[in-house]
Amino acid sequence: DAGIPVTDLCREHGMSSASFYKWRAKYGGMDVSMMKELKELRAENSRLKKMRVAIAHCDACAIALCATPGWAPKVSGTRR
Repeated sequence: DAGIPVTDLCREHGMSSASFYKWRAKYGGMDVSMMKELKELRAENSRLKKMRVAIAHCDACAIALCATPGWAPKVSGTRR
């Protein structure tokens, strides 16, 4: 829009014209607040995925422990 041809702009920033148009199609209609929200949502999604993996690992460890021969939960004291 500023008068600089897309090919020159892409060459200056080391990207292909196809990448530029693909990026523009995906993000062109967004304003700054929408981009910020998208970035925050992606970060939250990443954290949630990591938590999911950690929980799955804990579950697998607990199952493996329970499947170990001779393992039994410790009972702390008896109630009277």
